[in-house]
Amino acid sequence: MSDEPRFQAQVAADLLGLLVLAGLTLVAWQVASQAGIPASIWIAAYLVLVVGSLSMWHGPKSDELHFEPKTLLIASLVFGSIFFVADVIFAHFDWPGVGVWEAARRANSFFGLPLTLLVCPGLSFVAFASAARNKLASRALRHDS
Repeated sequence: MSDEPRFQAQVAADLLGLLVLAGLTLVAWQVASQAGIPASIWIAAYLVLVVGSLSMWHGPKSDELHFEPKTLLIASLVFGSIFFVADVIFAHFDWPGVGVWEAARRANSFFGLPLTLLVCPGLSFVAFASAARNKLASRALRHDS
């Protein structure tokens, strides 16, 4: 495959990945709309995910750190669950009478809810976006070879 079609396929694949990432972020925003999180936080979260995704896809170590989206998804779910449980446990020391969700929201642990949400669903979103991107990129490479 010459350089121009390869570049176009890569750009199309990246745009698809970023579109999937945007869609998942919008779904999360709508699902969590009762939480009262300002739009600016959601936009900032999306931008952090975009930078992270593009770094994973094209960063200087992207060839060395090749990952499978399934592996990233599983790791995100496992570590996100561990972080959430840690948040709830630490918060219940300070607020023993509150429910699980309120305890997680109030957590002042090392993990904290923002880090937990970055890991899961944040990295889960990156995994889905990466899977879509990889699928289109591999299709384009197969088509032109």
